[in-house]
Amino acid sequence: MFRSAGLLLLTICCTAIGQMGFDPFSMGRKMMTSTGMLMGQNEFKKELKLSGDQNKKISDLAKNHQKKIQEMTKKAQSSGPDMGAMTAQMKEMDDLNDETDKAIRAELTPEQSRRLSQLQWQIVGVKAVYEPDLQKELGLSEDQLTKLAEWKKGENSRMMALVQASRSANAMKDARKKIKKDDETNILGILQPDQLQKYKLALGPESKVAKKLSESGF
Repeated sequence: MFRSAGLLLLTICCTAIGQMGFDPFSMGRKMMTSTGMLMGQNEFKKELKLSGDQNKKISDLAKNHQKKIQEMTKKAQSSGPDMGAMTAQMKEMDDLNDETDKAIRAELTPEQSRRLSQLQWQIVGVKAVYEPDLQKELGLSEDQLTKLAEWKKGENSRMMALVQASRSANAMKDARKKIKKDDETNILGILQPDQLQKYKLALGPESKVAKKLSESGF
């Protein structure tokens, strides 16, 4: 399931880079960490310590979500390189992600919902600081938000370099490491010492399954 969604995402990202008013990589991160996708994986459900009743209800919601994602992916792949159609399809998928997230969180306790957010933040790494909820929790100032937005603006060009490097496995690996290091330096460098501590605490206990997915994400 992650693979089929990823194919659609890569197609859209490569087409959308450089287009005004479209942020493919933010949408990509949301897709990779969507509640409906994560709750379709037993490893992630175990992290939340679901009850039997919760597991059944959430599994049904996740299966329905994944079925719809598969249908949308097939539709997108058949539409060809039509940027307008792909953008509309991505918006439809984004709306579905929000709908499923709301439905699943309604079945969770506050503690479980918090852990789900922590897993999602861990998957995207330092780019979790782009998330409004975490920004509010860290208490970022207007100046910090401006600096963060400026760094984020260059994401398309940095990711495009990664896509171009994909012709070589070693080049791709090196490019990914550089991007990750630059992100860590520039994003975490915006935080004050106390905010950095809050950031580490906000992510919660490290999850091996989240870390594994993070290594292949955006």
